[in-house]
Amino acid sequence: MRSAIVLAAGKGTRMKSDKCKVMHEVLHKPMIGHIVESLRKANVDRIVVVVGHGAESVKEYLKDSVEYALQEPPFVTVGNRLIIERIFHKAIFL
Repeated sequence: MRSAIVLAAGKGTRMKSDKCKVMHEVLHKPMIGHIVESLRKANVDRIVVVVGHGAESVKEYLKDSVEYALQEPPFVTVGNRLIIERIFHKAIFL
């Protein structure tokens, strides 16, 4: 089984927008849509999207096509590592 984690919890502050980062459109589609589509084309079976800021808009767009994990503030890289270990039930090293 091929699995992927997509870190999609960023605010996108430097984009000067109220939208969360991954919901900004590129070629008329949110960035997260391009990412998930590419993972599916690469035969990834399990996609877990880590959401935080703007989680509802990401979930509304992707619906049940992926699994979700919630990143609660103030986690950054270390918090993501813990989320990934919890999802895949094994220790990882970044």
